[in-house]
Amino acid sequence: MIFSKIKINSKGLEFSKLKKCYDSIFETIIKTRGIITHDNLKFNNHLGDITKGINWTWSCNADTLLLFENCIRDIKSQINSIFKNEFYLFGASFITLYDSEISDSDFHLDVTSQYDQSPTNILTLIFPLYVDDSMGGLEYKESDKIQIYKYNYDEVFVWDACKLAHRTQPYKLSQKKKRVLVSMNLVSKKSWSVNSLKTTLRYQGNL
Repeated sequence: MIFSKIKINSKGLEFSKLKKCYDSIFETIIKTRGIITHDNLKFNNHLGDITKGINWTWSCNADTLLLFENCIRDIKSQINSIFKNEFYLFGASFITLYDSEISDSDFHLDVTSQYDQSPTNILTLIFPLYVDDSMGGLEYKESDKIQIYKYNYDEVFVWDACKLAHRTQPYKLSQKKKRVLVSMNLVSKKSWSVNSLKTTLRYQGNL
């Protein structure tokens, strides 16, 4: 299994907490780089390079990581069953684009490793906080053909981080709007997978 769609209850309390947290730091995200604190929560805001203008706002302490993890607690066993492994949450972030046009975005794998094997040991999970139909979805390659996943507030999209090449689908709006996704990185207890993910996420701003 390379990817899967899993239904969620995005109107639940834990999702509301996560969205409220994002709303409280949004202005800081688009204006500054580096450490952001809010109550007992801590983030590192990093400007990415795979998509022009993308902000990765990473969880930096246990309380912040738990805020994200609570949103997927009910589907964790389902993820393990689908991808035939036992995963735990390693990293989590808000992904913000705040522009009227996104044209520069590269296809990429989230993680590369010579030890990659089946079943998968590293997953990426994503769902939207703020996305509308005029904004790009996720373009990915399947059997050398480009497919498009349209974000859905009632489901998460989960994929093998070592095997699914993907990018932000380019889009153009009449005015600047925020496009916000939640991204989580799950890993097995294999030492190579933990080390590979740790190296990759450090480059992306996960301290």
